[in-house]
Amino acid sequence: LIAYAAFSLSILAFLLVKDKPDDMDTQRSALALSDLLGQLKGFLLDHKMWANGIYSGLLFANLTCFVAQLGPSFLEKTTQVSFAQAAQACTMLTFGLVVGCPLLGVAIARVERLHLVLSAAALVASISMSIVVIFPGLSINVVSLMLFICGFASVAYLIPFTITHHYVRPGSKSTAIGFTNLLSTIFGPMLTIIIGYMIKAHRIANGLEEASVGSYQYGMNLLPMMMFLAALLCFFIPLTH
Repeated sequence: LIAYAAFSLSILAFLLVKDKPDDMDTQRSALALSDLLGQLKGFLLDHKMWANGIYSGLLFANLTCFVAQLGPSFLEKTTQVSFAQAAQACTMLTFGLVVGCPLLGVAIARVERLHLVLSAAALVASISMSIVVIFPGLSINVVSLMLFICGFASVAYLIPFTITHHYVRPGSKSTAIGFTNLLSTIFGPMLTIIIGYMIKAHRIANGLEEASVGSYQYGMNLLPMMMFLAALLCFFIPLTH
């Protein structure tokens, strides 16, 4: 089913995605490598660009780290349900993102105090994920609700891409968005490795043959902590050029 959906999307992209706007007569020439490296150097030295991308990456880690990697095994341990049920519960986080995306598109243009919205979204995601991690005796329905709320709040990871578009100068937007996307996607795999190492270290330190609930909690606590960090980091994100 996923393969068919991907194939359908590729056809739609070919038919609908344009190389340039209708009002542009000629295609812009490609950037020279020296210009591209110059733009990238400027972004590497801009702490606001780093804060912007890292914020996006820390929130997006909920999807790449929890849903795609560690979440099903963790919930199987903590909620005493089958692996299939645990995986199904994890998809509620993704469903929260799906519901939040169109609402974000409608609301973002009306938001004036964007820093507070970014911080509140990260805090809600942190609190809801903390409840899932800290309280292992919760029913699978309550866990699913908390994950939905976490996913709904995590949709704020998309806002930095809009900020990047308006923050950088014309001619460097594609490079800037690529830099933001790099930071947005790299933290999930990094945190997965770190959390996995922490779970293993806790298991070995306590002489366990397999990871216990406590071992998983020891490692998974890092996720809500990173989202709390994002709630503070967002105040360094630029709002205007």
